[in-house]
Amino acid sequence: MSFNERILQEAENEDSPLMERLKFIAIYSSNLEEFYRVRVASHRFAQRYHDDIKNKYGYRPSFLLQQITQVVSSQQERMGKVFYSKILPGLAKEGIHLLTDHFSEEDENQMGTFYDNQLEGNFTIRDITEEVKLQLKNLTVYLYAVTKERQFIIELDYKTFGRFIDVSTSDKEKRVVQLDDIFRSNTSKFLGEKSEIFAVKISRDAELYMDEEQEEDIVVKIEKSIVNRDTGLPSRLLFDENIPFKYIDTLRKKIEVDMSGLIPGGRYHNFYDFFGFPASEKHLLYPEIPKIQCHRLDNSSDWFEEINKEAIFLSFPYQSYDYVTRFLKIASEDKDVEEINITLYRVAKTSAVCQALEAAAKSGKKVFVLDEAQARFDEASNIYWGERLRKAGATVRYGINDLKVHAKICTIKRRESEGIKTYAYMGTGNFNEKTAEIYGDHALLTTQTNYTKDLDEVFAFLKDNSYQPKFETLLVAPFNLRSSIEHLIDNEISLVKKEKG
Repeated sequence: MSFNERILQEAENEDSPLMERLKFIAIYSSNLEEFYRVRVASHRFAQRYHDDIKNKYGYRPSFLLQQITQVVSSQQERMGKVFYSKILPGLAKEGIHLLTDHFSEEDENQMGTFYDNQLEGNFTIRDITEEVKLQLKNLTVYLYAVTKERQFIIELDYKTFGRFIDVSTSDKEKRVVQLDDIFRSNTSKFLGEKSEIFAVKISRDAELYMDEEQEEDIVVKIEKSIVNRDTGLPSRLLFDENIPFKYIDTLRKKIEVDMSGLIPGGRYHNFYDFFGFPASEKHLLYPEIPKIQCHRLDNSSDWFEEINKEAIFLSFPYQSYDYVTRFLKIASEDKDVEEINITLYRVAKTSAVCQALEAAAKSGKKVFVLDEAQARFDEASNIYWGERLRKAGATVRYGINDLKVHAKICTIKRRESEGIKTYAYMGTGNFNEKTAEIYGDHALLTTQTNYTKDLDEVFAFLKDNSYQPKFETLLVAPFNLRSSIEHLIDNEISLVKKEKG
């Protein structure tokens, strides 16, 4: 939550361009959604199924959930303030109006036309008045409509109809409304009576909870478990804070959410959809920064020779990730390369990294891939590429029992005049050319033996968990990382004591 507050601070930063501030709100919202689906969901699971017992730090899940709710409510209030009092007025000055109230007569006409031409007869309204139990789709925004005697649920299908609808009638300014308000504006057409309408959304537990007792392939277990995410334990019910308590209390009982799962929000939900807000004026965005070249690689006809001379340090997104994908492609095509070992955590959908590994395996090179199948929300993608690489001839292993492999490492074994030379890659970010355009990460290409020997030890363990690795330079969890850091801290304490003595 502290990390996400830092994101929120960026949205509050008035020195940043308006659309970039809106993107930070989208990032904040996306992070918060994942936090509830993973961290909060685990506390809620422990509260319900493990008798709310204290964790190893002495806190009960119920207490943690209360603390989380307080912090998130405060952050949500700040987000609403910057969105409505800063960003929207700022965009309006630029002639971009995201309308949330005070619709003009022409706006109402445009919204009515959209409803008549696009929505009428193409959505489902469900009477839930008599329903005791209600199953809402995960992460889907609904309108909860309440009349004098009945209650209804309407699913907002942003995927089909879009979330942001342009109702502009002039080129001089852009006027945009949200799908939610088109329904609100046309209530009489589908309810026929006076009603109150509020947005609600359910977030469900994203943990896989695989049965360790079952003797099944991990791929099969994961594929079965992914399906359960849409029906998992509710981790929160987000609702319009203006809804009367009696209505939200009725709804939460139907969905089986306890009181701690009620999270008040604004009139609209899923702010991460603002990644797709229809405004791309250049002066509202950060200026494009040209990539910094790695002249040593750009001017070299032999990348292996260049890396062997001296290590190369790369920084993304300031430098192009093409240096990484191109090096793997060169390795896959080089007749002297005999073996490639790599760990994969999250890869791009059309991964150039995996395509290079596939080509290497098909050409007869030994390719070993530790494919972390339990990379949350990327399980299906990782399994797809793992199976594809396996069919190409690579040896693929889907993770390690009781461990998650977060390391971003690769070794390339090449036969040279002096024997087998190991080229190593160590990075802080995923082997993912798409996210490398956004996240700040670093990478090292080297043949230094103190690194390559330790990486060989890592891969020896990844291939055979009975192997006991020994490290001389690298700090590797769970083997020597913690003890080494503790030793370094103790050493600093000892030095300070000597100075004072």
